[in-house]
Amino acid sequence: MSLILAISTSSPQFEILLGEDTNVLYSTNQEPSLKGNKDIAAFFNDCLEKCNKTPNEIQKIMVDMGPGGTSVVRTGVAFANALGYSLGIPVCAIPSLELMGLSLWEQYKMPVICTVNSIKDNAYLGFYDQQLIAMTHGNFEECLLKMVSEISEFVVAGYHREKIISLLPNKKIHDSGVQFAYGKTLIEKNNLFIKRNQSFPDFANPITEQNIDFYAN
Repeated sequence: MSLILAISTSSPQFEILLGEDTNVLYSTNQEPSLKGNKDIAAFFNDCLEKCNKTPNEIQKIMVDMGPGGTSVVRTGVAFANALGYSLGIPVCAIPSLELMGLSLWEQYKMPVICTVNSIKDNAYLGFYDQQLIAMTHGNFEECLLKMVSEISEFVVAGYHREKIISLLPNKKIHDSGVQFAYGKTLIEKNNLFIKRNQSFPDFANPITEQNIDFYAN
């Protein structure tokens, strides 16, 4: 059995999960006392304690590399890198837009437009159709219109769901009701991402508006 640590940075608060193979054992979202806590080490220790595990039993680290809240994403990715380095195990970093798209494509079997809010009128947008086809950052409306120009029906997820529906009355749009990527997807689908494992001297990097072009397909 492979013990996996997953760190979700999509929502305003960290979620840390432990899993075996593709099964989630525990999530810190189940612990009310951690609500509002910003100490990622406290989340990590709680997860280990509740599952009666030690750090040395962890064989893989999965982390949501954003985009998302800048401080949460950067802290989560830095923690994953430091822990992976200290334990001598790989870190696998996956974009939050890909995680959202993956879980919803399996449910709806149609293209998924995922968004994360940014400053001013900007946003991060992802287009998922069996895989992450495109990811971009810029003016929300301009990026959206370009991304959906050739599709007539799709699912929306993320911060701008209602706005997308109101802006595109001639499209058939399904509101997923999902605002953030699910942390459990990191564990349940970890086998899909095994080729993206990074080990020292390579480190995962958070997705920001400065480096998103590096990750965009």
